[in-house]
Amino acid sequence: MIEYKSMSLANQIYDELERRILTGVYAPGETISEKRLVEELNVSRTPIREALTRLNQERLIKDAPGGNMVVGVSRKDAYDMFLVKSQLENLAVRRAAENISLEEMEKLEMIYDKQEFYAQKRDYKTVLELDNEFHEVLYRASRSITLETILEGVHRKLFKFRMNSIEHENRIDASVAEHKAILEAIRERDPNAAEAALLTHVNNACEYFVGGEK
Repeated sequence: MIEYKSMSLANQIYDELERRILTGVYAPGETISEKRLVEELNVSRTPIREALTRLNQERLIKDAPGGNMVVGVSRKDAYDMFLVKSQLENLAVRRAAENISLEEMEKLEMIYDKQEFYAQKRDYKTVLELDNEFHEVLYRASRSITLETILEGVHRKLFKFRMNSIEHENRIDASVAEHKAILEAIRERDPNAAEAALLTHVNNACEYFVGGEK
């Protein structure tokens, strides 16, 4: 019988290890062993092993002598993810324009207002966190568990590239302006305009994130 606390701890460890990999704390090619993680996180091997299994399934790590080698997300991976994003996120935003609730609309507007505020202060980290929230509301408003699950995973794995992009000169202002265009189209319940605004956002992001490299 699986204990809830054990699963909860394994999930927390997975989230923390994923964060460290995606933000570069654990660099590609670096080996992370169970013993090392036990010492760093001060937990038993069982939840660590469960978390490592999930990371392996996500191909963020791979088996290696002495432990697990960090794979992370390469620029080629990022380019491929943007292809997926460009094909699926436009569908999600069309559905969001049709299905979004009043509460979700108000939340999108609140997130956008905060983004605009923190962008003026050049608080890149907070703007990026709010970007996560903005897109998560869109995915949820699509009323498709499949789209929500796939896109949240892709968006999260692009963290490093999104951070590099948002710190590029003037990109933070352009990104927030693109969110405004998406917001206004959804407010008007216009799927075509929402899709066009979203694709502009994704294409611009891809240009900055991966520089057209494959």
